[in-house]
Amino acid sequence: MTNQPNLIWKPIPGWIGYYSISNLGDIKAEGRIVKSSFGRFNKLKERIIKIQKDGKGYLKFMAFRDGKGKGIPIHQALMWTFVGVQKKGIEVRHLDGNKLNNSLSNLKYGTKSDNMQDAISHGTFPLHERRPGSKLTRFQAIEIAKSTDKIGVIAKKFRITGATVIAIKERRSWKDFTEGIVFYKKRIPRKFSEEELKIIFDRSRPRSKICEQLKIDIWQLKSIRRNNIALKQ
Repeated sequence: MTNQPNLIWKPIPGWIGYYSISNLGDIKAEGRIVKSSFGRFNKLKERIIKIQKDGKGYLKFMAFRDGKGKGIPIHQALMWTFVGVQKKGIEVRHLDGNKLNNSLSNLKYGTKSDNMQDAISHGTFPLHERRPGSKLTRFQAIEIAKSTDKIGVIAKKFRITGATVIAIKERRSWKDFTEGIVFYKKRIPRKFSEEELKIIFDRSRPRSKICEQLKIDIWQLKSIRRNNIALKQ
């Protein structure tokens, strides 16, 4: 492998004397003399290192020094060696979206935002129900957008927060699937009498009792108190 045509080997920055990488992404451990724990000196031969796949689907190799091991992604090692060590806040991009394609022509430095846009354009970014921890499917999001039930009722039904329900209805979330739905309209602010205002801002009373008496839901009550909507009337 080390004698392939057009193969160029260079030492990896930070690991000079320990590991080198080729322009094709091969890794070799350099031949060197090491001292054992018994005080003996052993000669290690130059050898090709096995490349593995990490939990995110990237190729990596295990580098060892002073008895400690560290996994180093191949795409990062290639860029460090043949382009230059990346600056803080900069990531390595796979331009074609293939994590296994570590040819230098397919790699480029960029920001986290650049990397995210690449993933979105290649369809590999986990959006909506593919996102880790997502509690909804696109069909449930559509059902929420169409629902005329109170925010609290919807939130309880789908086991989500009222804020999530509102975000869906206002097209700030899941808008790819709810864009054409017009069943939901924002509430027109209601005017309250002075007596009702006193009830709303009476924090000694249970919120459920206030909502029941004034025929509003808990989310309206919170919004009024938080934004002092009623006080501006």
